[in-house]
Amino acid sequence: MKLSGIFTSGAVYLQNSSLVISGDAVASARVTVTLTRDADGATVGCSGYADENGTFAIEIFTPPASFDTYTVSVNDGEDNVTLTDVLFGEVWLCAGQSNMELHNATHEECEAVIDSLSGKNIRIHYVRPLDPTEPHYFDPLRCYDGIWVHPSDRKNMRRCSALGTAFASDLYDYFSAKSDVPVGIISAGRGAATLEAFLSKEIVEASPVAEDYMRRNGLIPDRESWDKDEKNRVLQAYSAYNYMISPLRGLRFRGMVWYQGESNTHREPLEEHYAMMMKALGDGYKKLFAPKSAAEFPIITCQIYPYPYAESGSCRIAPINAALATLSVESTEYPTVPTANLPWRWNYNANMHPIHPTHKYALGKTVAEVAKRTCYGKPTDQRCPARAVGFRREGNRIIVDFSDTGTGIYIDGSFPRGLYIRSERGAYTPAKCEILGKDSIAVYHEGLREPAFVSYGISDMETELNLYAGDFAVVPFSNEVKGGTQPPTVQLKAWLDTSIDSVMLFDSFTDESQDMFPHPVFYPLCGSTLCFDSAFNVSGRSLRIHGEPSHKGFYIESKKYREIDLENYVTLGMYIGHTDELTAKMTIYTIRDGKERTSTVTGRLDRPVGVGLGFYKFDIPKLSDPVTRVEFVFVHDGETPRDRYAVIDGITLTPKR
Repeated sequence: MKLSGIFTSGAVYLQNSSLVISGDAVASARVTVTLTRDADGATVGCSGYADENGTFAIEIFTPPASFDTYTVSVNDGEDNVTLTDVLFGEVWLCAGQSNMELHNATHEECEAVIDSLSGKNIRIHYVRPLDPTEPHYFDPLRCYDGIWVHPSDRKNMRRCSALGTAFASDLYDYFSAKSDVPVGIISAGRGAATLEAFLSKEIVEASPVAEDYMRRNGLIPDRESWDKDEKNRVLQAYSAYNYMISPLRGLRFRGMVWYQGESNTHREPLEEHYAMMMKALGDGYKKLFAPKSAAEFPIITCQIYPYPYAESGSCRIAPINAALATLSVESTEYPTVPTANLPWRWNYNANMHPIHPTHKYALGKTVAEVAKRTCYGKPTDQRCPARAVGFRREGNRIIVDFSDTGTGIYIDGSFPRGLYIRSERGAYTPAKCEILGKDSIAVYHEGLREPAFVSYGISDMETELNLYAGDFAVVPFSNEVKGGTQPPTVQLKAWLDTSIDSVMLFDSFTDESQDMFPHPVFYPLCGSTLCFDSAFNVSGRSLRIHGEPSHKGFYIESKKYREIDLENYVTLGMYIGHTDELTAKMTIYTIRDGKERTSTVTGRLDRPVGVGLGFYKFDIPKLSDPVTRVEFVFVHDGETPRDRYAVIDGITLTPKR
């Protein structure tokens, strides 16, 4: 007799629910399942018959959560399988692609985190992921070889999902303050897998819109072409389900944590498609795994992290994250957790690849906090991260309304990062915002009279977003990423923010040639030096330029994903400190047919701001060629020590109307 790998000693299953134990036995044999509490020998049992092929599935009802261990015996008259040290508590399914799979050993804090689990009744079911070159399964499996990992098993704990580990640990700590509740996690992460890989034939056929989408895009698998493309086996629809999810049938989960989407940025990147497929997956998994008495089956989703998903600077994460945000607005079963508020943190064990940022412990705790509030009745005035639920224009401002803001919206810093606004035809420009109250903000730009679109955090490259509401970061939003529209491109402009000294650049990110490291934002001209000055600032932190009175300055360069698109703007302005006898010049370098051209503009004092400080504007000439570089030179007529420096801050652009 053989049981599926999910049924082993040391397991934890969902409390106060049902459990269908399945496997292979003698054909047509009577199979009896006996559940015995080790503490007092109390026993319950249930029996049924194997079919003519020996397949059986016996349903038992599970006891309340406790630290009492149980023994499970399965007998078919000829053979007996005994499972020991079985617990019943709270169990979640954690599924997705490599960011869900990313294991503890990739994190610097791995050993300390495993140490912190000592003595906790936490168990994680680990399934070995198939190598992409191994044969994949066209038909759903009933049994597989998996293991339940205990915190004392350091070797295998290092291989378990870091996000799942943090999620389980935080939930356990929450329960331990009240009662004895073991926590179990089924870790079903599959690197590079698409959403379609986690679907099944039955799930797709139950959703006419999903089936139509997959047929139109040639995604329905067939046996004849299965596994023919060795490089793309993991992308095949149903492949992850057949291997990792199908053998879980019969288990019940309190809910599911989902972290996937990177591989779907290369499919039709439209919000409606991903949302529709995600809804089909959720409906299917709810039918398979939700407790029979549950009104809801929450699927807590993690938005995908910024990464260059295309050769150009287009926003490929936008439709995926927008779909997850939309689902979270439409249904309480799909709360979503943003990730772009987190700083860059690389996976040093995978060639420092930034697609796998290693802040999964922080993210796992945030997901656990959402689970406490959505599933376990934690008293709170905020159920999950705030989402934008409405947009309206009032004059030259767009008002954005939010739900689930808790104690209210706030900016963690001097100004919002990642917030952009544009007119009907114009380019996106960094925007300002006014917090109107607990649940709404006004987004605007002084040079834009009729704004049409607003976006926040939709770029492939922008991290450390700083708009918060209550206890969570605000979910990125856009009123343009809707329906059949392609995601808008946002050219990031780190050089508008003198509080930033370096940015991540990805001029090359292939395995053979990787250039994905921080680069300076501002470069000194020959004979000049730069430093950042927190003592003198207008909007955050200033850039101080030292050099000769007659010539000192800095320059910025156009980079992939961060092109200097000055052709979309009419003026560039900046605050300049020490304006006595000052001449400021801007030189724009463009290229045509391999030849460099220059245009120089002298800034004008638009308005003085007290003694020694003024706001200067540079009129941007008509540009028809790509900008490669922009230089700023500051000249003072005097010869005093003060004439050797200039200080700038608050750089702004005025968009074309």
